[in-house]
Amino acid sequence: MDELREAGYIVGGNRSKSVFLKEEGEKMAQELMKKYNIKDEL
Repeated sequence: MDELREAGYIVGGNRSKSVFLKEEGEKMAQELMKKYNIKDEL
């Protein structure tokens, strides 16, 4: 989690039970989903 936070992909405290994707993280997630043929069902 620290690496994702340092890379600017997520926001959230070290002891937080939840984190939020930043715009960069959302773009990266979409690219990975496309790369691995994962459908967005949300």
